[in-house]
Amino acid sequence: MPDTAPLVRIELSHPETDDPTWLQEWDGTHLTTSFHPDAAPDAGNIEDWGGYAFNGEWEDLFSKWDPQEVANEIVDLQLGAGFSARNLSSVER
Repeated sequence: MPDTAPLVRIELSHPETDDPTWLQEWDGTHLTTSFHPDAAPDAGNIEDWGGYAFNGEWEDLFSKWDPQEVANEIVDLQLGAGFSARNLSSVER
């Protein structure tokens, strides 16, 4: 059975409450942003809070990078945008 876990998984906390709110997952082709299972129902879209969704050209760029480079870039940019960001992919693998 093939490994279906994402190559990169980043947890982002809400900028006001610091509660885990979003997950960003890179599977090698697509990057998705979804709500953390414990997120407040009214947390809103990450982009509404000034965070990165990494649409479009980011996916093309990330496809040329090693997963650790992708994780580092996501974490660095989200930290720069004022979010707490944690690389779960290095913890869980």
